[in-house]
Amino acid sequence: MSLLIAGAFFVFMSYVEVAGTSHLATPLSSIAAPLNVLAKVYGVSWFRVPVSLCAMISFFSLTLSCLNSGSRIIYPMAHHRVFHSHLSRTHHLNRTPHVAISIYMAIIVTVPLILEAFTNPLTIFGDAGTLAAFGFLLAYFMITIAAPVYLKRIGELRASHVVMAVAACVLLLVPTIGSFVPVPPYPVRVFPYVFLAYMLVGSAWLYVAAKRKRESSPRSARTWKRPSRRRCYVGTHRRSARGRARNRRGITLEFGEFGDVQGRQYGVTTNRLCGW
Repeated sequence: MSLLIAGAFFVFMSYVEVAGTSHLATPLSSIAAPLNVLAKVYGVSWFRVPVSLCAMISFFSLTLSCLNSGSRIIYPMAHHRVFHSHLSRTHHLNRTPHVAISIYMAIIVTVPLILEAFTNPLTIFGDAGTLAAFGFLLAYFMITIAAPVYLKRIGELRASHVVMAVAACVLLLVPTIGSFVPVPPYPVRVFPYVFLAYMLVGSAWLYVAAKRKRESSPRSARTWKRPSRRRCYVGTHRRSARGRARNRRGITLEFGEFGDVQGRQYGVTTNRLCGW
């Protein structure tokens, strides 16, 4: 429901801007702040102040959401050795990824300040949103394709799911094709290729990081084998004073390496893997 309400609001406001500026000499695509221009043209210039104030609050909220999501992406990537392990540290009291947050905050402040020397803030905001749209489109395409595949794997795929997935792909093709036809002005027309280069570099980076992680892992972790049936145990375990547990078949298992709680968790995992 929230998506429908937000989508209806965006469609309505787009219609307002298109209809309100249709008689102006300057096209809508060349107007940096359409709502402020409309307020002035239709004799409510005072309305520009609350509109600008709401836009500032919206930009601030958007920045906070990007900061939260971006740092939360950097944090697990550092855990997987894609980035330096220092970025996976958490605050000793708040347990937040403060290092990743600080680094990401420095990035989102430094990049606009550098670009400010070449263009204006509104152009930076528009170009950044256009470039980021390709990332959203790719994620939406992948989810649309992965959803029916997953439903088929778990045996819950229905014809309506396929129809919705196909419809979603068709709708996603509209902004995708519109990014190429008609050819947009420079530098927007090179953004798809910048995004493609970015994805290729990122994929190569992930491949190298995964290969490096496999090579640095202990041999025992790479050559793990499923436990044999004679080492599996079932039933309720009794913890003895010497740090052992006995199952119903009388097999004694040492928990010294894993500890009390972890040992029992390991036992449950082994129990499940062996199918007993």
